[in-house]
Amino acid sequence: MAAREAMGRQASPSADVIDSQGVKTTESGGTAGHDAGRKIKGRKRHIVTGTTGLLAGPAIHGADIQARDGAPAVLKSIRHAFPWLLPRRRVVERIFAWLGRCPRLAKDRKRTIASAETWPLVAHLRRVTRFLARA
Repeated sequence: MAAREAMGRQASPSADVIDSQGVKTTESGGTAGHDAGRKIKGRKRHIVTGTTGLLAGPAIHGADIQARDGAPAVLKSIRHAFPWLLPRRRVVERIFAWLGRCPRLAKDRKRTIASAETWPLVAHLRRVTRFLARA
């Protein structure tokens, strides 16, 4: 909320954006799947971001979960923090590109889904704190 206010926006977002990204995994084990459409064996990240580009919540699944099936899980992860949101479809590829530039997130090396969900949040916290330090 502090980052949104530093941008001159309301503390609470009025809309969020949902999208998914397939990520290859290493041989470390854990949950994985095969996305036949994208020809990726690994996991799929479903994220919700605000229209400002701030991460609201992630959900990580095997790559065999379709985007439409992963959306309820990611919405459930933010329901308590943002119960008033009206999700609408917008472009969030810049967030996925930013996550892909983080060395720990370029390839999913985590063994558990909980760990895979935590690292995008840690990377996002680093991004927000850097932004707040500049503001």
